[in-house]
Amino acid sequence: QMGTMDAACYIECLKLGVNQTDSDDPASGCKLRPDEGLDAISSLSLEGVQSKLFMGGTNTVYSWLIQWLSDNLGYDVSTIVGFPYDWRLSPDKMEERDGFLTLMRRRIEAAVQTSGEPGIVVAHSMGNLIFRYFLSWLRVEFE
Repeated sequence: QMGTMDAACYIECLKLGVNQTDSDDPASGCKLRPDEGLDAISSLSLEGVQSKLFMGGTNTVYSWLIQWLSDNLGYDVSTIVGFPYDWRLSPDKMEERDGFLTLMRRRIEAAVQTSGEPGIVVAHSMGNLIFRYFLSWLRVEFE
């Protein structure tokens, strides 16, 4: 797949505006959100040349883990849920802007209900902090 990228536009879209908004200039049209679902986490790489420059190639560790959970523990695409997040934002801002924590709770509950089995959480790097925040948020929600 071949594509072109305007570096200035890309950098502008990565910036956050005042109060962690998408942009200081709403006319810019920049609205950046993480990808959705298992495809967003199964292979961690940028497309093309950037993959080799920034990551040394494609990292498929989560693809392998998803396959292992399926083959060995009986999980499937209805019971494995990925939670890609906007690394630029604090968890409370993700909840305010996108309902991220509420959606996370609903997706976990649905997966556990579908499987009838306990949930397994795998988090990596900043995802650990996001998940710990989520657990604290749940305690407040259920008080």
